[in-house]
Amino acid sequence: MAKHTKTEAELTRARIVSAALQAFARHGVQGAGLGEVARQAGVSRGAIYWHFADKTALLQELLGRLRWPLDIGARLDAYQSAAQPLSLLHRCLAHQIGECREDPVQWPLVQWVLREAVEAEGWEGLRPRAAVAQAAAVRHLESALAVAARRGHLREGLEPALAARCLHAVGRSVLAEPVEETDPAGYRRHVDACLGFLMDGMAPGRPRAALAPSP
Repeated sequence: MAKHTKTEAELTRARIVSAALQAFARHGVQGAGLGEVARQAGVSRGAIYWHFADKTALLQELLGRLRWPLDIGARLDAYQSAAQPLSLLHRCLAHQIGECREDPVQWPLVQWVLREAVEAEGWEGLRPRAAVAQAAAVRHLESALAVAARRGHLREGLEPALAARCLHAVGRSVLAEPVEETDPAGYRRHVDACLGFLMDGMAPGRPRAALAPSP
């Protein structure tokens, strides 16, 4: 009986988290109260408070599940051994963004993090958690790009730190764009093209001065 009760509690908690994710992604933290979350989850407000002390605790639970799609991780083995480290980085990012787009949990979670207002209730203390995830992603991109630079695969004069910030910024912009819900393959092609344009410019080629706009 206790096992049955525990299973029911876990299912209720999962419904609450899923409903909160959808509500916050759709209406923002201020626009979606716990009453809205309870209605979507099919539970009472009391059930929410049984599992979460308050709205902030629920927000923390959601952010704890975030896998930032622009983070390639800290391991560099694959980039050190790759014949074309920039191409590998391009493929890895395009794959991760595409996988995120098709993930029913990660996609609305990422959209919420990207769009949430600074002044949103309960968000001030949680924004740093999202910022930490993004800062880690930039550091890992920089490390991979530094491998490319040491092997002569990064355009001369382009610093890995600057290239990493630019690449992350483009990735954020791609993630924030409206997408066609019924065409995931088209979205993957779009992501691949956007990343490709930038990364082609990072590869060795024309000298930096030649890339500057004409006066």
